[in-house]
Amino acid sequence: MSWLYLNPAIEGFEAASGYTFGVLRRTFRGRTNSAAEFCRLKAQPTPPAEKATAIPWPVTAEKIEVLLPTGADDRFLDPRLLVEEIDARSVESGQALLTYVTLGFPDVCRIHEAWEKTRAFVRSSFVRRRKLPVILVLHVPARAGSDGDVHCHLLISPRQMDGIGLRGFERRLCHDEGQAIIHAEWLDHVSNWEA
Repeated sequence: MSWLYLNPAIEGFEAASGYTFGVLRRTFRGRTNSAAEFCRLKAQPTPPAEKATAIPWPVTAEKIEVLLPTGADDRFLDPRLLVEEIDARSVESGQALLTYVTLGFPDVCRIHEAWEKTRAFVRSSFVRRRKLPVILVLHVPARAGSDGDVHCHLLISPRQMDGIGLRGFERRLCHDEGQAIIHAEWLDHVSNWEA
């Protein structure tokens, strides 16, 4: 993905298998980006039978869900509406549209285990603690005949959300240091996980 700032090299940092960190900026390497375009592509890992941009979006991912902070407008439970709002409210001084994380599950035996573990992590670390809305997308490559691992994509708005709308940035998650911060929180969550 040449249009996504991905996996910054940080001395001494080594990620767990299947962990990816990135930042979707408004512009990157001469390309103008959109949170809506990025989200739609994650929602459609295989081309849909109908028109890809139809409303509502045809989803070919295993599962997709929006998790919202307390007080956020319920209409943003629709991932398309949320990312369109992120695009519409983007600001020049804050280039980040989304913080992007992939969590891989090379040894998962049941798809729901990966989903529930990731969902609990997102709710605790981002939605409750930081007041950030997150779109969670589950991919099961085997469904498309691939031998890739089950994985979850987190499309995290780096801007807090409440009843007024999008507010200030969680800036540490928009820069290189976010890679290690989220990774450490994920490892802590996994070590304390009880199914």
